Amino acid sequence: MTGLLPLLAASAWAATVSIRWDYRDLPKAMRVHEYDASTRLPLWKMGEVSDASRLPAGPEIKGANVALRPGETRKLVLVYRNETKGLLRFFAAPHHVKPPEASLGFEFACLCTNHVYAVEPGRLWYRVVELGLHEDFEGDTLEVRHVLVRVKKKTP
Repeated sequence: MTGLLPLLAASAWAATVSIRWDYRDLPKAMRVHEYDASTRLPLWKMGEVSDASRLPAGPEIKGANVALRPGETRKLVLVYRNETKGLLRFFAAPHHVKPPEASLGFEFACLCTNHVYAVEPGRLWYRVVELGLHEDFEGDTLEVRHVLVRVKKKTP
């Protein structure tokens, strides 16, 4: 039985992945929510709703700190609330991971896909994303940071 204890302890261990945002000329309004499996929304699904009660997502993850075990993947829902009086258009610059040594074995199917996103005034925009750690991931904490950049001019 003692030979199984290290395996059991390792399987219970989880790393904390902190999802952070920097903003360039854009209100600070991105939130990370739990994925509601009952919605059966596929990865990359996007949409807009008029109020939070209509979001196809679970509760907000306070602090945007996600616990993951090596070998685990987890869907999340990113939500941006546009509280301005005008249309907001933005893109996400490629994410940075800190410490870089912990980036080996980390995957994030996120927002940085060379795409401009748009949110109508007074609405909530959402996108289903996926976070994952390979089985050989060795870190215990990881910060993933995106810069969200407002797009003012119409792009092709």
